[in-house]
This record gives sequence, structure tokens and C-alpha cells, in this order.
Amino acid sequence: MPLYIDNELMPEPALKGISFSNEKIWSASTGRSTSGRMNGSIVARKKTRNLQFPPLTLAELNKLNNVIDSKTEWHTIRYTDAAGNTIFNFECYFGTPTYNAYSAAKNYRYFTDYKVDAIER
Repeated sequence: MPLYIDNELMPEPALKGISFSNEKIWSASTGRSTSGRMNGSIVARKKTRNLQFPPLTLAELNKLNNVIDSKTEWHTIRYTDAAGNTIFNFECYFGTPTYNAYSAAKNYRYFTDYKVDAIER
């Protein structure tokens, strides 16, 4: 299923490589009173998508990192199914990607366990 970041096709995430969470954003005055009672209100809910990728070639790694590690603050991310239906589409920023370098046969270098969070603006 195609993943697009800023309308550019990216490497496909791993099987079961996208996890979903919807974070509650609380008001600035949220906190506990002197009696210990929680006070505040939810002002928004924002999406977080944790993206994980299968082993990547150097070219695929560079393609992802050129977008994710760019100086551009906000990105549009879109994930569609095989029929072209949009599963999610939102403006986001990225957390810090993590991955491991793994060298394989024939002098090809692969990068494994690539993970990054896409956090809704």
C-alpha cells in the first residue's frame, strides 16, 4: 500500500508496520489541585502514527531521510490501500528516526528496523 510524504512516493512500510494512537491535548491550566483532584479540559485530539519499514537499501534510506530529516517543519503524509482509498491523510512533523546498519552479501548495505513517528500538527 503506497505511502506518500509531501506527494512523493516512499518505500512501503513493513507488514504490520504502522501503529495508530490518538493523543489527548490538555489545556494549559491542567494539573492537580491542592486536594489532589485533576482539573483541566481536553482541547484537541491529535494523531500519531509510528511507521516501521522492512530492510531498506541505501537509496531507500536516503529517500526517507531526505524528507524526514529536512529543515521543513511540516509535512503532509498520506497512506492509501491497494484500491486507492485513503487510510489516513494529515499534516505532521516527524520525530527522530532510528535504524540499524546491516551489511549483506554482494557488498550491498541494508538498513533494518527503521522507525519514526509522524505526529499531527
